[in-house]
Amino acid sequence: EGGESEPPVTQVTYGRSGQDRDPELSPDGKTLIYASSAYGEDFDLYAKPVGGNAPVRLTRLEGHERFPKINPALPRMLAFSADSGGEWKICLIEDWIQHPEKVISLTDPGSHNLHPSWSPDGRLLVYASTQDLGSGDWVLKIRDLATGKTQVLEDIDGFLPEWSPKGNRIVFPRMRHREGWFELAAWLTARGGPPDAWALVR
Repeated sequence: EGGESEPPVTQVTYGRSGQDRDPELSPDGKTLIYASSAYGEDFDLYAKPVGGNAPVRLTRLEGHERFPKINPALPRMLAFSADSGGEWKICLIEDWIQHPEKVISLTDPGSHNLHPSWSPDGRLLVYASTQDLGSGDWVLKIRDLATGKTQVLEDIDGFLPEWSPKGNRIVFPRMRHREGWFELAAWLTARGGPPDAWALVR
């Protein structure tokens, strides 16, 4: 009594079967993009107006599509992970509103790549990559969409990366293999200097 009341929680998806995961809200707060298996065996990406009823299916690739991320500078551009062909890859839709069928693969075969995250200026895309989903080490890769070049941050063993709102840090969980547990770490994106990663929570 006398404390602050909890904000209301509103359910926005109503699938009777399957699961809904990886919600991503558009910058204007009007559209929710998420992965769902409510309409089939695989996860596909759907867009749904906040407060609306019927979702619109965006992807129809073989296998699963997960982890949608809207470009903050170009809100019609959408990055996500897809496992079509037996390997997880990072994919891009340049205009998910008008042409969601036009999907571009950003990663090369031979590795698994998951969980893209945009820099605030929408120019860089960070994601986690490994050669072996079961027991391989993870690296973080940063793709520059303007130049097409990819920077690899090795010896980090991080995944599920997220850019900070200011764009000068990337935060991610890191696996401690010997102890079998996770720690929260951050990487400082210092221009012109070596990568600097440190633990935030142990």
